[in-house]
Amino acid sequence: MEKAEREGRFGVVAIVSAQEYQWVFSGRNRSESPVANYEFTKAERRVGTYYFYVHDPDFGAGFIKIATYFPYPAKIWLNGHEWAKRQADKRGIVYTPLANGFASCEDPRALQRICDRFGPVHVRAFFERWMAVVPRPFTDADRRAGYFWDLSVRQLEASRTVVFDDPRRARGSSRPWSRTTWASDGPRRWPWCSVEGSSATPRPLRHPASSTPEPRSTWTFATSTPG
Repeated sequence: MEKAEREGRFGVVAIVSAQEYQWVFSGRNRSESPVANYEFTKAERRVGTYYFYVHDPDFGAGFIKIATYFPYPAKIWLNGHEWAKRQADKRGIVYTPLANGFASCEDPRALQRICDRFGPVHVRAFFERWMAVVPRPFTDADRRAGYFWDLSVRQLEASRTVVFDDPRRARGSSRPWSRTTWASDGPRRWPWCSVEGSSATPRPLRHPASSTPEPRSTWTFATSTPG
């Protein structure tokens, strides 16, 4: 993935095969006579899955996972921070990046506007772009007949990224956020929240250690479920 990033090359960079537990259909012959009588139920089974790791022009690193048993449950993963960084690059906005956020920005209001634009249409574009590339069990004819995946949010995390220049500042600021779960990365600390099946829209946050409002950021997992 890093090599593809350095070379500016977009596409599928790796394919990984694994076995994982997935909810799939299982058949059983419930007949006690010579005449078969099958029933089908959904059960959690260990089945083969394929991970397609992609380098996307809008999101950078991401992946699509597809199970090999019907109804072929699938998952896509992408990072809203990376989308925002690439949008800022296109507009010439200067910023200091973090691994999963922004440390500072010369034009925080413009960066905030970029983050506010991020929405389902961008996730859908990612999905459509790579589902047209990777091998998939549902064909174009299946899709025209109504058999394909629908996107839904499996997990979404939204964070206010606050960067401190000294660990003491983080400890001194912990009281107002006592109800918030903490994630830490050495001297940098920031509260984060996780919401399931919905979205959160934090406002820009200011801290005495920095006068730069932080943009909304999203770390997005989206699951696709056959309709």
